[in-house]
Amino acid sequence: MGGFKGLRGEELLADGCNDPRYGSQLAEYCFARGVDNECAEFELHLLQCDACWLEIRRLQSSVQVLRTHAPLKRQLLTPGIVGVLGLSGRVGRVLAGHSWQVLGMSLLYAALFSLSLVFEVAYEFDRFGRVAVWTAAIMFPVVAILALMGVAADWKLTAKNPARGLWASVVCVFLSAVAAVAGAWLVLPNRPITVMRIAAHPAPAAFLKDVIYCLPLWIMFVVIPFHAVVSLQREALAGRRNNVLNCLWGDKKALLPRGCILLRPWHLGLLLGLATPTSFYLTAHLLDNLVPSTYMTLFVFLIQLRTLAYFSLGLTSLLWYIHTLNELKRECVAGLALQPQPTS
Repeated sequence: MGGFKGLRGEELLADGCNDPRYGSQLAEYCFARGVDNECAEFELHLLQCDACWLEIRRLQSSVQVLRTHAPLKRQLLTPGIVGVLGLSGRVGRVLAGHSWQVLGMSLLYAALFSLSLVFEVAYEFDRFGRVAVWTAAIMFPVVAILALMGVAADWKLTAKNPARGLWASVVCVFLSAVAAVAGAWLVLPNRPITVMRIAAHPAPAAFLKDVIYCLPLWIMFVVIPFHAVVSLQREALAGRRNNVLNCLWGDKKALLPRGCILLRPWHLGLLLGLATPTSFYLTAHLLDNLVPSTYMTLFVFLIQLRTLAYFSLGLTSLLWYIHTLNELKRECVAGLALQPQPTS
């Protein structure tokens, strides 16, 4: 386009404007795709930059034609454009375009480990609380980073060897568990801390049990769904949209991408539904057998907070999975509808 100059091969810069920060926002602003705070900052720049103001006015007239001229839209909107603008077109972005969702889930996953460590010493918080809190603060970013590294490895390796990507993610999950257990065993005394009417586990063994409860949640609700989503994104980007739809609709003749395990959302919903009453029963059984002490209230608060984090992670990942699969369906349906029909 004549009104732009190339900038690092990615951004566009209006002639006469020397601020590269706003080069990539010209088109996004015209198509109303910017974030609110970014739009406000960009509009302030427009008031000060005549070059960008004139370029925006020129672009907006073209955008208006694209939005209102139906024959032109049909001519320009091809299956390839649908792929680029849709979910499959984001597979080259960081974590295939799911970076914020994965980051949020990783933080919830790491919070489970940190909360478990603190509540295991809650009954003697005056003795072990300080060192437990510091260890939990160190454990939190370590576990979150290892979980993110696993998902990132899956995203990168899936393009070359899908099965290897899935296993790399699983290995990183187990490494995060090993790191958390090793850190906990350095600070937890080898004896029961929580005073109960029934036999209690030593603190290190109790923490290990907590970790074992967390691993299946992350693998079943994050690792396997993320791998399936990225595999289907690559399949759709390669033009095999019909096969993607068949996979998502449960056609027995559909051919899943190599290394892909496609869990149905209702499978995960059923697992989460079964886990809810089980968790409530076990928590109630634990609380009923507690011996009252000075820090009993803290113990109860921490275990309820951990339960909230546990089911928040499960529900968040499930909703993300449902939404992402539906977006893939819409993209594939739109792409197939725009394909030219064979003439008889």
